[in-house]
Amino acid sequence: MEVTFFEPSCEDKSDLESFGICDNPPPPHLPAYLSKNIAEKPNWILEIENSKRINIQFIAIDNCIDLRKADGKMESRCDCLITHEDTIVFIELKDRLGRGWLSKAKLQVENTISIFERNHNSNIFKHKKVLIANKQRPFFHASFQTIIEEIKINTGGYIADVNAKYIVE
Repeated sequence: MEVTFFEPSCEDKSDLESFGICDNPPPPHLPAYLSKNIAEKPNWILEIENSKRINIQFIAIDNCIDLRKADGKMESRCDCLITHEDTIVFIELKDRLGRGWLSKAKLQVENTISIFERNHNSNIFKHKKVLIANKQRPFFHASFQTIIEEIKINTGGYIADVNAKYIVE
């Protein structure tokens, strides 16, 4: 079954200098969304810094794009993606302290990228990235390095990071 990720009903855009990506707490029923209101910053799981005011395309995936297995069950998938110029970034949002959140996020982004690669020409993007943001653990830790390297291998070269801030370059 062919899947279109660039579904207009799942899309938003922003060229603001600073905005966030939010996701409602579990159980999730609504897709991730852009927050363009600085007053909502405490709710942002991921902050986007866009000093050049480049147009950023946002696509909600989880709870918006219908990704199903052959048996009809829903695929594991990441929350969203953003594109700008020649860059695509697959994003998984977390708000958890316990164990296992990074391994689960890794599987979600890898599966989503695999489906994307089968349905879209990713060669139009020079820079292919993965960003895992956890509001409870906002900074990269050295212990994450193994998973970061595994993502690069398992996705055919996507560069991954674990951070609660994305700087548009």
